[in-house]
Amino acid sequence: MSTSDSHAASGEYELEQDLLREFGYLSGSARSGIIARGVARRRLRRPLGLPPDPGRLVGRRETLTQLSTLLTPDAADRTVVLYGPGGVGKSALAGHFAATARGRFDEVVWLDASSGFDIQCGLAALGATLRPASDGVLGDPELATWTATHLAGRPRRLLVLDDVADPRDVRALMDTFGGPTLVTTRNQAGWHGRAHSISVDMFGRAEAEDLLVRRCGRQAQHGAAELCERLGFLPLALEIAAAYLRQTSCTARDYVALIDGVRPGARGWPSGLTPHEIVIAQACDVSLRRQGADALPGMLLETLAWFASELVPTALFLDGPHTPDGPKSDRLASPPGMARAIAVLEAHGLVRVRRHTDGQTMISVHHMVQDAVRVLAAADPRRPGGIGREFATVALDQGLPKDARDRSTWPTYRALLPHIGMLAARTHQDEDPSAFISLFSRTGHFLMDQEQHAAAIPYLERAAAGCLTELGPRHPNTLLSTSALASAYLHSGDRVLALRMLGSIVEDSIDVLGIHHSATITAMHGLATGYMGAADHSNAITMLELTVEASSQARGADHPDTLVIRMTLARAHQDSGDPQSAVAVLEHVLEDSIAALGGEDRQTIAAAHAIAAAYVAAGEPAKAAALCEEFFHACAVMFGMDDPETLGFGTGLGESYRALGIADWNVALLEKTREICEEAFGEEDPYTLQVADKLARVRGASPPLRSEAAEPGAAEDLDPHTNVLSLERVVDGLRQEFGPDHQRTLLARLELAMKHREAGHLRAAVSAGEQILGICDSSLGSDSEITLAAVNGLAAALLVADDLARATDLYNRALGDSLRLFGDADPRTCTAVHNIADCYRRAGELANAIEILDHVRTVRIRALGPDHHDVLTSTEALAAAYLADSQADRALPLFRQAYADRVRLSGPENPQTLIAAVDLLHALVESDNPREARQLGTHVLDVCERVLRPDSPAIQRLRTDLGRVGPVGE
Repeated sequence: MSTSDSHAASGEYELEQDLLREFGYLSGSARSGIIARGVARRRLRRPLGLPPDPGRLVGRRETLTQLSTLLTPDAADRTVVLYGPGGVGKSALAGHFAATARGRFDEVVWLDASSGFDIQCGLAALGATLRPASDGVLGDPELATWTATHLAGRPRRLLVLDDVADPRDVRALMDTFGGPTLVTTRNQAGWHGRAHSISVDMFGRAEAEDLLVRRCGRQAQHGAAELCERLGFLPLALEIAAAYLRQTSCTARDYVALIDGVRPGARGWPSGLTPHEIVIAQACDVSLRRQGADALPGMLLETLAWFASELVPTALFLDGPHTPDGPKSDRLASPPGMARAIAVLEAHGLVRVRRHTDGQTMISVHHMVQDAVRVLAAADPRRPGGIGREFATVALDQGLPKDARDRSTWPTYRALLPHIGMLAARTHQDEDPSAFISLFSRTGHFLMDQEQHAAAIPYLERAAAGCLTELGPRHPNTLLSTSALASAYLHSGDRVLALRMLGSIVEDSIDVLGIHHSATITAMHGLATGYMGAADHSNAITMLELTVEASSQARGADHPDTLVIRMTLARAHQDSGDPQSAVAVLEHVLEDSIAALGGEDRQTIAAAHAIAAAYVAAGEPAKAAALCEEFFHACAVMFGMDDPETLGFGTGLGESYRALGIADWNVALLEKTREICEEAFGEEDPYTLQVADKLARVRGASPPLRSEAAEPGAAEDLDPHTNVLSLERVVDGLRQEFGPDHQRTLLARLELAMKHREAGHLRAAVSAGEQILGICDSSLGSDSEITLAAVNGLAAALLVADDLARATDLYNRALGDSLRLFGDADPRTCTAVHNIADCYRRAGELANAIEILDHVRTVRIRALGPDHHDVLTSTEALAAAYLADSQADRALPLFRQAYADRVRLSGPENPQTLIAAVDLLHALVESDNPREARQLGTHVLDVCERVLRPDSPAIQRLRTDLGRVGPVGE
């Protein structure tokens, strides 16, 4: 054995021992034996925030100097793009610069940017590392948004975006970061005017020869120039050739002969390959043929050719992969054999291996090597067709955790998603569709749980097609798969197709499997959800009641899946305008969740959130406040004050205080928060001190808290300026926590704009509304309900500001969007029509307003029933329009009906009932009915004096109104 052979063998041996030790086959010395099989199920982590190991860089000194000059910590908003063909070493150059620049930058963030989805996965995985408390609470889109915003505020930070395919994929991220950014791409187009571009081309002759000599010494001295020219001066090909020379006694001239012996035409390679693709395939073929009878390195490389080119956890290959229907003996290799194969491939420059301080080893393959290996495999008659793809599929399927709803498994899913996506992109649905059923089905379900419904659809379509082909249309797995696909269609906005599919699936499931089968229950739940989206409340509730009964009998009433269905039933009741029924359902759900899952379980916490909101909607804010206080304290202790669940109960507590009529609810909330912090963390805890400081500042800007309750429903008794100050602080906190474009931030900004409007800050309300709508249009699109809320919010502000023309245009847009998204019978569409009618009324076009309002009332009665809150609102609005049009004879019966319905449904002391009474009083005065007006007015005044403070402005106005119809006893 030559010196170089001995050295290479030693290097292979060391790597092999490291891998065996990680796999649990060696402990301390090189003693074999299985001692830790449990390591096979370790959590796979995808390393982010660090560039790949740059290795030893040869040449490119001038480019490195340019990068050092252009990318400095104070070079805000500067982007440098390294562009050039594949294989020239752009990523290696960027990695070397990032590694050497760490002395100047406090932080280097490295992301694979080959697609927008890969960027999101990378940001989410990095966010889970930076903010562990949010991992498992926030979905991937939310966590990615938080990460981008969090890193944007950090100084002395370098962002590296590797392998960008389309500049549009990274534009929003770069705008958010706003700091020095380095991009590698094969596509120069799209960067003009936005970045400083640097071309990275083939090596020059001197650089190429220098690389060979540095890598393999005297073996490259004979024929180096000839070999460099034969390889087209392509750095990747030169690296593979140099590795081969190091492993053998071969000279550069001998290697040229080996390359020339690999003739594409004779091997059956496809036409259309570029010269660079041919030379990489030739180099790979030479290296793999050297292994002779040892086929394992080639088989492993063929398997990796179906993965993404980024890092793959070697733990995936510990227990196989083995064929899904074969015994363990049919697996690709034993762990010792796998360790040996990885070592061989690294020694030949075909893979890169990276070891991490946490003991995990990752492996990556250049995309040009992957393409070449797939070409070699497809043309090799000795290889079974698609064996590498099959092993890749099985490895990924076995590497995915079984339960995607278990939040502790999310990092593993994030690490494997790019590889699953690449496998899907490199295969076709007609290629052995049954092989992908399990992998694509579980991937689709995970993305659905993450609310990435559009991303889930391609995977679920592939899984459903495989089930249909392999199992037939009425097999339980086929029905489950098509049910999941229909649910994805439903959440992506294709409601008509989804409902048609779900209706057919439910019928087939009941007929074939019975109503108690899990596939049937899942389909019924999906169909009910579809009915809810279409505002078909009656059918939704009926279907959900059947589903709850079936699930309770099959699984138990306290099974987690049954609890989810029961919560959906409660939401359907609430959507139908029946909060009391929702409360009744949720009280039992919360009780069963605590008993079965425990108070700290996330599902129990979700039930507590739901019932608190239902209490407020049902007019029981005291119960909501008590519940929120209890869970606010519990979540603070379990998860910390910064956890989204804790913050959610804090928000719910504030809403409860507002519903109770506490004027300075923000002060009351801060007092309760300080009390909880002192009890949970102590008086000297930093968070306790921070809350105490905020409380002192808010008290300085607010009047003292009154001891008696404020007048229910009287907005003028609340201090709108204090509400604005409080909400501004909330918005600032959410902007820092989640980012300016996050949905929670946008919702809070919408509420702040509304408070500005209520406080009379019309210029601020309009300006804020315009900004929010701009963000929603660009980031969420017109199909988002948040965008629709932004349209309505801005229109309302413009209406108060007397800009009737712009308000009407926006309300017309809202109507069009509502019709497209929800249909003409949906309550949200009726509200949009109602707003248009109000614009007509304000413009003096009362005939048009009356016609529209009459239509809305008819539609709402048909869809919601006569006792729904929205129907009563429509009745009152139509009556008011008739009265404004001097048609008191038509207005009066409607006002009487609305008041009678309010008394019957809500009681005589409810604020909305009192408002309806005052409206009827005015109508009686206008229609010249003084006797009835005096009787009603006396009754309303008596009720108001019982429930309101004596100095209430409402009482004073009521006395003034009664004075118009004659004296009333004091």
